[in-house]
Amino acid sequence: MKTPAAVLAIALALLAAPAARAQPVSARSGPDTYLELDLGAFLPQAKDLDHFDPGVAFSGTFGAMFSRYVGAEASLGYYRATSTLKLALSLPDVDTSLNVVPVLVNLRVVVPFKAMEFSARAGPGIHFASLHSSGGASAWDTATAFGFQAGASAAFNLSPTMLVGLDALWTFAEAKFAGVDTRLDGVIVSVKLGYRL
Repeated sequence: MKTPAAVLAIALALLAAPAARAQPVSARSGPDTYLELDLGAFLPQAKDLDHFDPGVAFSGTFGAMFSRYVGAEASLGYYRATSTLKLALSLPDVDTSLNVVPVLVNLRVVVPFKAMEFSARAGPGIHFASLHSSGGASAWDTATAFGFQAGASAAFNLSPTMLVGLDALWTFAEAKFAGVDTRLDGVIVSVKLGYRL
């Protein structure tokens, strides 16, 4: 009759062989992926937007790092700028808002350190823009603008999976509103929160 110690020894021996070949959970194949949320401000830079005030901007990004230094990402966001023109004392003010939904694709280059990282990114983008004016006469127009963007960021590691940092993104695009070419160039400055999946 086998003792409980002998049965336990046989069971451990049977489990040891597959366990020796098992891979740890963290050693998965494929690229490392991440999510980022950005919240900040859009600062108009184009001459066509001289009378526009800075507005809010936010975006979400999904990315994949193919090595410690190079990755690709896609972003969906929103930014806005507003303007108020005073035409004359007898006329109502004209309020104008520019609303843009950018869809961006970027190549990202990262310089990692133990507690932080620096990165740069650039790529093409599509900007779905609308221009709305109200006041003396209301007007609404939409346009699709193709362009490109380039940016840089610095982030600190809060944990092995989370980071927080600052990001600056320069966008360059031109839309046509009511037959008039309008530059939408600007800078988006934001605080970002990242999570490595």
